[in-house]
This record gives sequence, structure tokens and C-alpha cells, in this order.
Amino acid sequence: MFDVIRHYRLLEMVAGRGVEFHSNALNLRRTYSEFRPVRGDGECFYRSFIFSYLEQVLDRQDTHEEHRLLVAVKEVARQHERLGWASEFSRSHKDVHHCFTVVA
Repeated sequence: MFDVIRHYRLLEMVAGRGVEFHSNALNLRRTYSEFRPVRGDGECFYRSFIFSYLEQVLDRQDTHEEHRLLVAVKEVARQHERLGWASEFSRSHKDVHHCFTVVA
């Protein structure tokens, strides 16, 4: 799930999951205006970190960091292709580039 969720839906999401879930949901609601759920799959910290970082980069008026990141991702994609590594990086590179260009 990649969409930001407004907290009015948060309580619906935790309905029936117990008092602790409800209490945590209320704490989140008091502290933050919105949140992005992240699947707990062992990579959740990194995914959460990069989403937060990219949102901050995209919210800035200065686009220097956006351009720096795009150049770095393109270079890694070139190295990846040159070394013949078989993975999903090429596709994900295009997804990252698309995300930057659409949001920016």
C-alpha cells in the first residue's frame, strides 16, 4: 500500500483488533495528520526511510537534490547493466525516475 492514509480511516482499519491497536491508533491520530502503512517484510525500515526522505526531497523548493538523486540512480543502472546483473533494478530505476518526474 503506497497511499497516505488520513486518520479518519485509521480507526476503521484497526476496528476489532483489540484495545492495544485502538490505543495506538488514537496516539497516532493525536500526533500525526496522516501516515503511510508499510508492509512488515524485513525491509520495512528501509522502505519507510526512503519514502520519508523522498517526500522531503520532493517537498523542497530547491530541485538540486532531486537532480542529484536521478543522476546517481541512472549511474547505478548503467553499472548494473554493464555488469550484466539480472534483477529488477532496471525496472525499479524507471519507476523511481517516473515517480520523480510525475511528482516534481
